[in-house]
Amino acid sequence: MDQETCYRVHRSVIVQFNHIIQIKNNIITMEDGQEIQISRMKAKKFHEKFSDYMGVKYRREK
Repeated sequence: MDQETCYRVHRSVIVQFNHIIQIKNNIITMEDGQEIQISRMKAKKFHEKFSDYMGVKYRREK
């Protein structure tokens, strides 16, 4: 998997950015409807990586 398009958001979960449809309250909603909690320790880095992937700053919903 490409490190630029994927990120480990929890000890046992890696997400591909292109399958994310929503991020709210550190919960990711995937295309298939699955909701994944972002680990508190990984949240800041995830949002930085996802922002880089998107190419622009996206608005974080809290």
